[in-house]
Amino acid sequence: MGDRGSKSEFISNSVKEQRVDGSSALSNNVVRCTLVAGKPVLGRKIIHLPYNFQYSRSLLHVASFVYNKYENKLSTLLTINKLAPWFITEFVDAEGCFSIGVYKNKDYEIGYQVQAIFQISLHDKDLELLSNIQSYFGDRSIRKHGKNSIYYRITSLKNLKAVISHFDLYPLISQKRADYELFKQALELIKIKKHLTTDGFKEILNIKASMYLGLAKILKTVFLDISHSIRPEVVNNNNIDANWIVGFTNGEGCFFVYIINSPSCKLGWTVRLTFQITQHARDSELMKKLVTLFQCGRFESTSQNLWLNFIVTSFKDIIEKIIPFFKKYPIQGAKALDFAYFMQVADLIKNE
Repeated sequence: MGDRGSKSEFISNSVKEQRVDGSSALSNNVVRCTLVAGKPVLGRKIIHLPYNFQYSRSLLHVASFVYNKYENKLSTLLTINKLAPWFITEFVDAEGCFSIGVYKNKDYEIGYQVQAIFQISLHDKDLELLSNIQSYFGDRSIRKHGKNSIYYRITSLKNLKAVISHFDLYPLISQKRADYELFKQALELIKIKKHLTTDGFKEILNIKASMYLGLAKILKTVFLDISHSIRPEVVNNNNIDANWIVGFTNGEGCFFVYIINSPSCKLGWTVRLTFQITQHARDSELMKKLVTLFQCGRFESTSQNLWLNFIVTSFKDIIEKIIPFFKKYPIQGAKALDFAYFMQVADLIKNE
């Protein structure tokens, strides 16, 4: 979902926020501590929150304890294991994109160039993870995009063949599979060079119009006679591989640690752990299955009903189900640090 990386941090910050933004304000009853370059730094707006100095020092102590515990293990935690095929599938389900590029180009007889594109975009802290995916599919096109973003893109027909072979054998499970099937239809037209003809080009535009992002506004104004292709129906598979869940979590999951104001506690605050996976509302059936797969948690929608969350807040479920699962099937890349800190805080709570 866009250009996102991982910042090792804990205290109430979603993956999407932590990968893009380093700021640090929260509500009146929750405070965040960010790990900048692995070291704990209290939020800049902490002075505006109703906590005394003793509270802030206690929070910093928790952050420092976790950091010191893992300071000498960072390189080990960031070591990427060999990626399982189902991990790659679901990581692409979360972070990948299948698209058809249409560019104005006077060198082509129809005036437009057509290109099939497979792409994954991440924060540059996940370069090793992206490099492992690159090694799996081939091609050398990992590039810089913006200050902290990188992307891996495949456009050659030769290397797209490896992409198609993988996803036909290890199919996507989310609604992104519909885009993949449309992508394949367009790719077949490109292979036989039909995209170079007027009729073939319009057929590709029909396919592109049916994909999730649809046609750009400028194409809609130029080509008024576009009729959408039939969008394939995605039927969810009941047999979901464990590595699929890991890949999905690597892309869409969050390990939260909340520091919450609590006058009833001796220190004036308490700690709450939350595991969460977020996905678009179009994948509601898939998200509901996570409750069954983990045998815990709940399923809920956001106020706008555009996004869905699978959430686990029970400490018992977190230490007995969530943590053991991801210890058995490890998180990859920079997010492994998030999980490591999450585990350590769980140990602190359990042994308090």
